[in-house]
Amino acid sequence: MKSHLITMTLFALASQGSSAIAQSGIDVILAAAAQEERATFKQAELHYAVGDKEFIYQIRRQLPDRVYVRIQSEGQSQETIAIGTTTYFRTPEGWQTTTLVPLPHGPISLADLLSDQYRNVQEATAVQSANGIQRKFVGEIEWTPAHGLHNEGTLSVLVGQVDLRLRALHFEGRCSGTTCAFDYLIDYEEVPVEAPM
Repeated sequence: MKSHLITMTLFALASQGSSAIAQSGIDVILAAAAQEERATFKQAELHYAVGDKEFIYQIRRQLPDRVYVRIQSEGQSQETIAIGTTTYFRTPEGWQTTTLVPLPHGPISLADLLSDQYRNVQEATAVQSANGIQRKFVGEIEWTPAHGLHNEGTLSVLVGQVDLRLRALHFEGRCSGTTCAFDYLIDYEEVPVEAPM
């Protein structure tokens, strides 16, 4: 009788999925980040400010091998499209093509950023957005990317309560001793990445 009860309990948990098992905040976030990396279509916009400088990154990705990146700063902009092994980049004369430039990447790797450096994560009050109710997590983060600027501060993460998708990150802190902040907004609308006309 006892083994039958255990079997029925396990079956119930399996039927309900992971929502039946309490997950820590960091587990929820890492699962959402992994799902974000697997999403066929992704659009993201990053507003990044350090000191008196501001940068805006616009990213569209279509797996397996299509990426669009636009970077704006101080009145200047750069646009790059990579499709397979071909990279297109906009110049004052128009679009140019090369196969020598490596595939452009987003400014941050979310999986790397969150897996080891995000600490003391607590769940805060959920928030309502255009994409529905979002679970909000807040914690401390510290990382040093390839360019060498040491960053540390507070990171808030929004994850969809229903779809469990990563939707937004907000950071405030210091970058190499200078005040800095970023907002990273993510959407999963199916917008194809095409070669420029």
